[in-house]
Amino acid sequence: MQTNALKTIAFAILATLFFSCEKKAILNVNAEGLGPNAVISVYSANDSKKALLIKDLKSNHERFELKFKDEGYGKIEESDKNGTVNHWFYLDNSEHEIDFSGKSGRYYPVTKTTSKKVQEIIDYYQLRSDMGDNLSDSIRAAEKAFFDANSENVIAAAANLNDWKEQATTNQYEVIKKFAANNPSSFFTILMIKENLIGGKNARDFRLLIEGLDKEVKETKEAKTLIADLEILEHTIIGAKMATVEGTDPNGKAYNPRVLKKVNLFICWTSYDKNSRQNHQRLVELYNEYKHKDVEFIGISYDQHKKWWTAVIKDDGLTWPQFSDLKGLKSPNTARIANNIVPSMFITDQKGIILFNNVQMGEIKLDLDSKL
Repeated sequence: MQTNALKTIAFAILATLFFSCEKKAILNVNAEGLGPNAVISVYSANDSKKALLIKDLKSNHERFELKFKDEGYGKIEESDKNGTVNHWFYLDNSEHEIDFSGKSGRYYPVTKTTSKKVQEIIDYYQLRSDMGDNLSDSIRAAEKAFFDANSENVIAAAANLNDWKEQATTNQYEVIKKFAANNPSSFFTILMIKENLIGGKNARDFRLLIEGLDKEVKETKEAKTLIADLEILEHTIIGAKMATVEGTDPNGKAYNPRVLKKVNLFICWTSYDKNSRQNHQRLVELYNEYKHKDVEFIGISYDQHKKWWTAVIKDDGLTWPQFSDLKGLKSPNTARIANNIVPSMFITDQKGIILFNNVQMGEIKLDLDSKL
């Protein structure tokens, strides 16, 4: 009898602990103008497949309780006949006023909140709206002009659209920069940099921006990882000076930048990679075509075994300079030069400035010719 009583008490204590750990947010939703079949969903950033909340928006004004265990960033999503729009959110014990009411993805739906972290997100989206509304309109107009273009003006329309997108990328950096200056203790800056890091553009500026954040943010695991990634991108994006090649040629002679000519195709490969070997036949043909035109091909191998490396050089007839530190995929060259992609190719000038990155086999001739 005493044992059963103890079990009951223990169960009650465990249940109390379990439910006391559960957190709750209140969502007051205005869904006016969304039409039939509108749905609100909330997800944790750690699990984007399993929704913490899925509710039909049956009337203009709804009140929902969102229960969860772990505090952290997530996404709030609205779906209706016009499509799906999602926004960043923060899960904590708080109450929020949410206004969907037919607004587009350009606007942040949370209008009021008791959460400090959600207020930061509101401020970010407001900043983005203030600094980019006119730009968004211009991009939409350029997109329409491109899709409506004919054979006579499609090139000009494409160039115009590309120019506006470049401006949008620059503007987005300025938005994040201003938000970070206003909120140096906000981890949301890290999320926005990761979300808006397009092709490595502004890599150095973003890295410096992170280093200016509060210590508690920049020393998080996510921030340190992002800084390391940005440092790699600084040496692999177009316009950057490539990192120094580690290693020697098969005869033990160290890499020297003096090997560079007017235009240089760097080829990152391994002896055991099928795609690398398949590329070699065409690369040999191209090298014979360009080697007397102030063009150099330079191979960087990520092999560990010298015999394998040198055997493929001989068997595939690779007569251009070859270098390797024989450290395999642990070589610093893999991250700093190839961005951990094998096989990969990029083109530089004589100073080692990257002219083209992520070059594909079918693009080599066009890219080389454009720089000769």
